[in-house]
Amino acid sequence: MTDYTEPRIGTVGFDGAPKRTYAKLNLVEYQDSFTGTPSPKSLGKLRRAAGEDFSFVLRASAAITHAQEPFMAKLKLSYLPKGRQPTEPFDSGKVGQAAWRWTQEAAQALGAEAIFWQTPATFRPTPANRKRLSSFVQKNVTDELPVIWDSQGLWEIQELVAASRDLGLIPAYDPLLETAPLPGNNYLRVLGRARSVHGLSADELYLLADAVEACDFPRVALHTPSPFRDARSLVKVLTGS
Repeated sequence: MTDYTEPRIGTVGFDGAPKRTYAKLNLVEYQDSFTGTPSPKSLGKLRRAAGEDFSFVLRASAAITHAQEPFMAKLKLSYLPKGRQPTEPFDSGKVGQAAWRWTQEAAQALGAEAIFWQTPATFRPTPANRKRLSSFVQKNVTDELPVIWDSQGLWEIQELVAASRDLGLIPAYDPLLETAPLPGNNYLRVLGRARSVHGLSADELYLLADAVEACDFPRVALHTPSPFRDARSLVKVLTGS
C-alpha cells in the first residue's frame, strides 16, 4: 500500500515517456481528463503500468470549473447531457453533476488519490462564487476522495487557504512565490518565478524542501519548463543523494 506521509514528488502531466516517470518519481498530476474523455480502459492501463506505489492526482473536468470560458464551446464532452453545456462554474444541476460523476469515475479507474481543480481568473472571491462553490462541495465532495483547489484568480493565498480549510479542501500553492512555507495539508504546485529552462536553482530547491517538510502529507507537482529534471533534483535534495 502507498504511504501518503512519504513525500510524493512528480510532474504536472507526463514529461517524456511515462516509463521513466514511473521509475524515477512517484506522482503525476494527470491532465487529459480536463478537456478530454479518456476511457476507463486507458486509465486502468496507466494505473497498472505505474504500479500500486505510484500516486496519481486527476484534474477535474473543465465543465466543472471553466463553464464560462470561451474554449468550452468547442469541447465535445460525451458525458454531458445531450445538447447541454455548462453555463456557470460549480453547477449543482444536471450538467455539473454529470461532469462530477464522470470525474469521479475517471479518478476511480486511474486509482487517483485526489482530484485537482483549478479555478480560472474569472472565478473571483465574490459572495456569489463562494456560495456556489460551497454548495457544490457540500453536495459532492467526501473524505474518501480529497479535492485539491488552486486558483488563478484574485484570491490571496491566505484567503484561498482559509476557504479551503473551511470547505474541507486541500489548498494548492507555489512555495517559490510565498515568503514562508505554509503548515498543514497542502499541495505544492510549482511554477516558480524565473521559469528558467536551465532548471530550478539550488536555493529554490532548498526552499521547496523546506515547504515539503512543513506539509502533513506532502505532494509536489512541478510545472516548470523542465519538470522531470526539477523533480529529480528535488528528490535528491530531500534524500541527500
